Amino acid sequence: MKKIGVLVKNHSPILLKDQECSSGKILKTRRYIPGIYLREAITNQLLQGRSSLNRCFDQLFCDCHRWGMEIVFPNCYPNLNAYTFPMLLPATAKSCRWKPGFIEDSSVDEQHGVFDTLLNQIIFQQVLAFSIKSGRPSRSLTLIQDAYHRLIEQGTLYCNICHEVANAYQVEYAKPHGNFKQIPIRTYWQQPESALSSSHITAAAPFAHHRKQQQGRCIEFISERTWFLGFSFLPTSLVDLYKESLESITHLGEGSGQRIGRVEITVREIEDHELSLRQRVLKLNQKYHRMQKEYSLGRTDALITVNIQSETILRDQNGRPLTKLSSSFLAETIKRIYRQIAGEDLSAEEAACQEVVSFSRPVYTGGWKSSREATIAIARGSVFVFSFPSLSPKLFLALDHLEKHGLGEKRGEGYGQILICDPFHLEVGGVV
Repeated sequence: MKKIGVLVKNHSPILLKDQECSSGKILKTRRYIPGIYLREAITNQLLQGRSSLNRCFDQLFCDCHRWGMEIVFPNCYPNLNAYTFPMLLPATAKSCRWKPGFIEDSSVDEQHGVFDTLLNQIIFQQVLAFSIKSGRPSRSLTLIQDAYHRLIEQGTLYCNICHEVANAYQVEYAKPHGNFKQIPIRTYWQQPESALSSSHITAAAPFAHHRKQQQGRCIEFISERTWFLGFSFLPTSLVDLYKESLESITHLGEGSGQRIGRVEITVREIEDHELSLRQRVLKLNQKYHRMQKEYSLGRTDALITVNIQSETILRDQNGRPLTKLSSSFLAETIKRIYRQIAGEDLSAEEAACQEVVSFSRPVYTGGWKSSREATIAIARGSVFVFSFPSLSPKLFLALDHLEKHGLGEKRGEGYGQILICDPFHLEVGGVV
């Protein structure tokens, strides 16, 4: 398996219609390129008679059983340039209310910064549960007060510097040269002129003028020369076909015949210099156990976080959409994946997990004026935390496969991309 990067640069304004916000006279654009747009662009070229892509279509769309996986066309998110990697802050990230965001000037004395609150909230809940079970009220009260003040000092409720309220802060960011930096997305609005001038309105045509005004809409576009980047994992034998099919795309989005949506796509192999899944899991649990020792909790369980990187569609056994990832669903998924890749069953003890805490919200995908079915999905940035009694090599193997191939339905269209143990959860004290 190779990690492939899909780099998109638009040479003209681009409109990626947002089904949730398009109504009336306002048409907003998405801030990223959904994977379904890449799939549809390849299909449109086939319909236009490009026979050179027939071989690509058969192997990328019709031979999924041959590869044992669905070929993923990833969502491409805004990027600083062609050499950085976009990341999404989790739902547990906070920032100062009055001075939000990453501070670029390292010489500033009072750096409010952005920080993560996941581990602090977990420890506080464990201290609270321990105090309820404890038979020593004075000791329990001291622990609760200590944990509560620590929670405030670490910035879960208030900023460390100015002690103002810390609000949720969920944006895309990159780390050029090791420094955190928010990725901006430049958009602009275009308001079409009315087909009839007000000076030509007569008593005989007031309704025609009103109808013409209703047809014109304010449209939001993403500015030209914006970089987007997405990732996918592919078998080595498919890389060339994947590259050929995507690099043949010249237009994306709506209104390709109106001199908008011109793009240039580059597909390249990515050398992953970031921490491996095993290293991320171990670092998170080292920090977690070190914080536990401060309160003498004495727990030995291991934490695994599932960070949702794109809208994820999950359904139960009856086909009903799920709004959160449950421990039973995750355990069954891990056992099924390990059975596929290893040919043997994973024991119930190794896959057993319990839900610790979750930070998520549901969103609608598809819908109004869309050919795709409207359904409920889990929003980007959601975080689900599970505890495992132990971390076995078999569990790491299954989790690595799950992270590479995604979770839930329609993964080939960019849904269900996840990250196990986001490194940003280690930024308890804040980063600038």
